[in-house]
Amino acid sequence: METVWLKTLYVLFFIEIGSRKVRITVSTTNPDAVFVTQQARNFAFDLADSNASVRFLVRDRDSK
Repeated sequence: METVWLKTLYVLFFIEIGSRKVRITVSTTNPDAVFVTQQARNFAFDLADSNASVRFLVRDRDSK
């Protein structure tokens, strides 16, 4: 995503296919494996708190 000041922000989001909900997490200018892992962990904790179940995980293999 480009900002008004032409700075690139990377946004991580999760899509629930059944309900078509999009859950947006924080954005960052420098995504790395640690950032993505922590956001996925936080999302999994949120799902566990709401008693939701995950059947599939689909992800792309983008190098960013």
